[in-house]
Amino acid sequence: MKDIVKHLGYVLLVLAVGAVLAAYVGRLDNPFLIDDRQTIQESTEIESVASALFPERDTPVAGRPVPSVSLAIDHARAGKDPEAYHRTNLGFHLANTLLVFLLLVHLARLPKSTAWLREHATLVAGWATALWAVHPLHVETILYATQRTELCFATFSLATLVCVARSWSDARRRWIVLAAVSGVLAALSKETAVVVPALALVLDRALVSGSFRAALSRHRAQYLALVPLVLAVVGVVLSDPRADSVEWFSLDYLLTQGVVVWHYFLLVVWPEELIASYGFLVPGASTARVVGLVALTCLAAAGLWLLARRPRAGIFAAWVLGLLAPTSSFAAIHTEVGAARRMYLPLIAFAFVAAWGAARLARTPGARRVAAGLGAIVVVALATRTRVRTADYQDLISLWRMTLEQYPENYGLDFDLATELRLAGDTDGAIASYRNAVAKLPVYKEAHTGLGALLFERGSRDEGLAHLERAFELNNRDAEILNNLGAAYGMLGRMERAEALFLRYVELHPTLPQGRIGLAQVYLSTNRREAAIEELRRAIASPAAGEEARAAIERAKQMLRALGAS
Repeated sequence: MKDIVKHLGYVLLVLAVGAVLAAYVGRLDNPFLIDDRQTIQESTEIESVASALFPERDTPVAGRPVPSVSLAIDHARAGKDPEAYHRTNLGFHLANTLLVFLLLVHLARLPKSTAWLREHATLVAGWATALWAVHPLHVETILYATQRTELCFATFSLATLVCVARSWSDARRRWIVLAAVSGVLAALSKETAVVVPALALVLDRALVSGSFRAALSRHRAQYLALVPLVLAVVGVVLSDPRADSVEWFSLDYLLTQGVVVWHYFLLVVWPEELIASYGFLVPGASTARVVGLVALTCLAAAGLWLLARRPRAGIFAAWVLGLLAPTSSFAAIHTEVGAARRMYLPLIAFAFVAAWGAARLARTPGARRVAAGLGAIVVVALATRTRVRTADYQDLISLWRMTLEQYPENYGLDFDLATELRLAGDTDGAIASYRNAVAKLPVYKEAHTGLGALLFERGSRDEGLAHLERAFELNNRDAEILNNLGAAYGMLGRMERAEALFLRYVELHPTLPQGRIGLAQVYLSTNRREAAIEELRRAIASPAAGEEARAAIERAKQMLRALGAS
């Protein structure tokens, strides 16, 4: 019987992999999403591995060279093909599926686990892994290429914990060395890795050593090996790589988590109201937010009590709340108050409890057959829901409209919808969505820029210019704002103002060719042919990379040829 139980766990692992493939294969060609434009489509860093090691500040991969390099490798082999990036994401997820299984098996076999759990380790791990791997909450993580950050962080965090767990029963030094290496890679994937040593200590105390003091004493080498991980995270945080989007503690943000985190938990058991983007921070202290935060605080207090009095039961609370804590408490990400991917690793605890509980209740052969049948139904249902959810990502216009129905106050979604409508040629729809974004957030400079440019193109020049000027008031250093406003004044024949704007562009962004082309056009309009030729030559010599820069350089070459100066 023991051999059957053991082998069934491995069978379940194989079936989990098959279910994941069935859910995603054929659905990996969805378009790039939100941050993918900045991280991949318009990125110059990923055009070489060397530059990817030092991602630009205030980008989604800033301070995260590991996922940045992986994106550069994808770019080297497939250019800007979205499917290639999503295939790699799926590959990481499959690797994580194996690591989840290995981690759960190792933990279940540790000395202070129950005798029953040690005997049924692979069976429980197999069911838990299957439930976790096919869950619809993971769709965003896999089909949103930039979330390579989450996947890399998960891969190396799980690998670190697997190596640490192995080192508790296997004295060979290689496990400690591998834990140290994978720990640093986790830290250079996402700063949330800072919780990994604490999770290892909680697991050690509950399942091996019996107390925190004994754990630190018996396994000093393991915890010293994780010090570089902590130092790497500290170094990244001190460099403040995403200052434009992250604030260290915000009461408004904390209040939103009182609603968002409970929504995560609801989606675990009933993954129907999945949200593609929770959007930007909307300040305010509604009753729902206050009550939710109080309830969440009580849950955290109960978790601490369990950790102190019932260490094995406390693992659940420590795992879930510990992994959510960095992005759901003190690190306020005001450009994204929630994200399904933040449940990527916390979901493991829910899946394990479900698998363990079902297995414990099924005490007779008949009950075990019923439990197995119900488990299979749940896994198939989750995989089917995942498959259905992947279809939503094939049409971004429909996706953003559907998400706006769920979160109508989300002004960021209005902007994303406007962008997709503009690319699809629906100018009227794009203008309406930009207007909605500006109405919801009057200081939304990107929406003012997009709206102003479209209105100007449509002939509503006074209104368009007003929005472009408003964007300039909000940020007078942004390259796109300077370019659009300068071009608008040039079209109006107000060359002195246009020249001043393009000169400012060139001063602030000397390596970008677009500003020099705009300045050359002003010079041509004011009969300064030689000065225009000089600016076009400088534009062609620009070191900037990326599709937009290359298109601008080609345009400069065409202008030079037309002037007979090539």
